[in-house]
Amino acid sequence: MGLRTPQAGTGSPLGLLEEWAAGGAALREVLVTGYAVDLAELERRLVPTARGLGARITALSDPSGAREPVGVRHAGLLYQHGHAGAGFEVGLLVLVGDEQVWVAFGAGDAAWDDDRWLVVRSTPERGPLALREFGDWLAELPGVVPMPSWIADAVRVVGAAVRPDTVDDSLPDLRVADRLRRGGAPAETALLGARLTGDTVAVELRATSHTVVESSPDGAAWRNAVVITRDSATGHTVRAEYKDNGNRLLRARVPAGTPTASVFVTDTERCAPVRDLPRVSRDYPLADLFADHAVGRRFEADFLRVAAETEAEAPKATWARDLENALGPSLAALAFPAAWRADGPDPDLVPAEDFRLWRRRADKLRQAAAPGPLGQRLVVAALYATLLAAGAWEGDEDWREVVAEVAVAVQPSEAELADLPGDVTEFAVSLSALCVALLRQDAVFDGPGTHDRVATTAWRRTRDLIPYAVPGAVAPLLLTATRPHARVAVESELDDLVELATVAEDDPDAMLRLRFAEADIPATRFDGAWIVEGEFRNPRRFAARAATLAGSPCAVVARNAKKSTAILRDGDLVAIAESTVRRWRVYRLGPASSPTTLFGGDEALPATREQYPLLPIPEKVAALAAAAGVNPTMVAAALQ
Repeated sequence: MGLRTPQAGTGSPLGLLEEWAAGGAALREVLVTGYAVDLAELERRLVPTARGLGARITALSDPSGAREPVGVRHAGLLYQHGHAGAGFEVGLLVLVGDEQVWVAFGAGDAAWDDDRWLVVRSTPERGPLALREFGDWLAELPGVVPMPSWIADAVRVVGAAVRPDTVDDSLPDLRVADRLRRGGAPAETALLGARLTGDTVAVELRATSHTVVESSPDGAAWRNAVVITRDSATGHTVRAEYKDNGNRLLRARVPAGTPTASVFVTDTERCAPVRDLPRVSRDYPLADLFADHAVGRRFEADFLRVAAETEAEAPKATWARDLENALGPSLAALAFPAAWRADGPDPDLVPAEDFRLWRRRADKLRQAAAPGPLGQRLVVAALYATLLAAGAWEGDEDWREVVAEVAVAVQPSEAELADLPGDVTEFAVSLSALCVALLRQDAVFDGPGTHDRVATTAWRRTRDLIPYAVPGAVAPLLLTATRPHARVAVESELDDLVELATVAEDDPDAMLRLRFAEADIPATRFDGAWIVEGEFRNPRRFAARAATLAGSPCAVVARNAKKSTAILRDGDLVAIAESTVRRWRVYRLGPASSPTTLFGGDEALPATREQYPLLPIPEKVAALAAAAGVNPTMVAAALQ
């Protein structure tokens, strides 16, 4: 993009931006002005590219030309917008980089793809007199045309950047003053803009009488936010503040009057120029991502590149903004919906014919993100939740192994718990719990099956933090199953998991109690042994099942009103005794056998050479009891 001599010609603003993007240079500031700036169109055609190049984007328009904010999603979040005084009709696109300044001049309502705009390219060091005059004009503009104070600051910054340090003799015939009109008299009541700082919204407006500023989440239902009294309505710019209520859309109204054009609350921190960090080349709305194969391939390449180039986690103070800058607003909202007040993803966007493609792609992203920053791991976990809800595994169960890895990877490290915002780490822990809840479906912790083993391994690696999960935090990812083979979690499953993890912190037997309850075994713990009492017909069968579930080492006594059975187990050695046959029988379990396979039927006990009287306690039985932590004499007494 090297430019030695200033140039002037014609072109369109969009063409100018595309040319800048093709050159690959960083973009620091973008200023867009016009009588009617279509914000939805701005977001669709200009914001993704300009923000992807790192720019702060400032849009200034006349309130008389404002349109209904239908389809506007990122105003105040990715770019700052404000209203100017009435009659403001200057059409501008200003691009400011480190080594280049490009300006497009047009009529206030000229189309952005109209190639008849006057285009001037120059450098900050040397340029024509016309650009110095233009820079001075921008610097003076906030003193002449009412506008929000933070927009005024940005306009002055752009004016200083446009103004060349040295005026040369290039483009001597170029004049732009005749294209610049500063507007007419301002309206009596005009809402200029609103700015969010911390938990306070500062509103700036012109008012000559009692005025109410109203807020709305969507432009449908409005509520009073702040009132400008008649005494405060001086006719000049008035500033009023109120505690943020979460509504992004504002308008002003005088009693019985027509509402002003609406504005979006601006978070200037989030709209600031992007730090020079690895970032994707464009925003990736999920609708585009799943619908267009070319967009999907570009996303995959972008994400893998950013994952490879990112060296450190973002600072706590700028974490959300840096995540948005690195991955774009759509992926950032997928990773942490609360910061953008975003709804959850729509699984129905994933085409069934692309399920295999997205399974492979998700696995690539998972492996790339696993060692990286938490924000990238959150995107991957949320993507897996979306694909599972879409039914992307089509009945196959091989999702379990990868989701188990995702559940572990998405948990914050000790350093992240200490350094990142609490609501972010809470969301990450809750998303990990969501993954474990999915794995628990059709599985039993500590069970013998393949699904059981996968779920158990994930549980053991994540359960220390799961007590701190908040199911409501991941509500946007508790998706609805509308397709065959969909896998979704519901809030009650997360509640159960959190309760289990919380109890398990203080009760090492909590998991085993749960397994006994799931197996309808009424077991209680007493002096180290599991006591199973009930009206069942065969105590031996219940003792065998309990010993199998309890694992090694263990001691179990099962009894009904007529009969008792005791089993001691350590490793592959098992001893059994019953009240009806007062002898100890000792067996060695084979690789595929268990207490249930040996003793769980109604037939007689298997033959064994190792048989001993109940008392005195034989040496092998005493060793088994010691391993299980019980008194063997007390176990024998339970058989009397």
